[in-house]
Amino acid sequence: MRYALILGLGLISHAPAATVPSDATLLRDARACAAPDARAGENWPAVVIKPSYKEYVDFGLNKFKTTPPNYWVALQAQYDPFGSYLNYHAKTVFRDSAAMKMDDQGLPTVKYANGTFHYNPVTMAQFVLHQHSRMVKGFKDAEALMIAGTDKLLELQDDQGAFRYDFEYKASAHTFKPGWVSGMAQGQALSALARAYRVTNDTRYLVAGNKALRFGLLRVADGGTLTDMSTLDKSLKRFLFLDEYPAAPSTYTFNGFMFGMLGFYDWSVLRAGQTDGTLAKAYFDCFANTLEHITPYYDIGGFTSYDMGFITAGTKPNPSTDYHGAHIYLLHALYTVTKNPMLEAYREKYRGYITTDPLMFFTR
Repeated sequence: MRYALILGLGLISHAPAATVPSDATLLRDARACAAPDARAGENWPAVVIKPSYKEYVDFGLNKFKTTPPNYWVALQAQYDPFGSYLNYHAKTVFRDSAAMKMDDQGLPTVKYANGTFHYNPVTMAQFVLHQHSRMVKGFKDAEALMIAGTDKLLELQDDQGAFRYDFEYKASAHTFKPGWVSGMAQGQALSALARAYRVTNDTRYLVAGNKALRFGLLRVADGGTLTDMSTLDKSLKRFLFLDEYPAAPSTYTFNGFMFGMLGFYDWSVLRAGQTDGTLAKAYFDCFANTLEHITPYYDIGGFTSYDMGFITAGTKPNPSTDYHGAHIYLLHALYTVTKNPMLEAYREKYRGYITTDPLMFFTR
């Protein structure tokens, strides 16, 4: 079955999905988004840090002190689309626990609110990336596990290219019914499929990646994961955003967008000179322009918010120690690719909220 999003606050349901636009239309929209010069009438609202945000900053900082995440492990001197993915061999752990159960193939399933375990497309993609990183570092069992995880990803992908979630999930102001999709899932699957194809030359992974790419370029209103910044201001429709939680109004989840960007970058390098590589590169450039504009909005004056719902959807700032760390290492990875000094500046600003140690102590 195919799905599309019916928009509105609260419960997110699904209806038959639309067709992805032509390549010419997709490239036109991407190039408009990537254009650096401001256009008449465009209005990026002023960043306002309210005194009321202090309690959320204090919460984030206090939790960071008591349970500091190992974000620094993911800081690499240079992001490599075919090397160890954000040092996942050292950062991520996959084993039986209260929240995770490994299946008979050694693949992860995740426990959710109803007490049942499900295959999660993002978790599976991260498992593939973890095993690829272990393979790069010389672990002998890793390649077989990477292939098993990639084959499971193919099972989780539908005919349209979407990686759908088969369980209900609540995120920010919205509850998503089974069949929902995520821009982060599409992007991380691209990162996983690019590496698996590079290692195996299995054309199934190439076909799956191209389908994932094109579904990722289907608009939210048509059942996809691509939205624009018009929820922040109606004048900003040309600026596009890969939405981890596609709904209206968008809460613009920060980490999911950046993880998705890395997937588009990886595919653009793998497929350089091909039509799909051109599309992936055009949208990576587009997303990079959006990222330059939106990064300051997640700053709540001493910590970062997980999403922008406190601006766009009437929710509260959402500080998270794990995701503040992720914001830092993702900004760093994207800075090493784009060399955009603004990303470097905000990486350092957000890092400065939690440490005074020089970056060189951590990059590897």
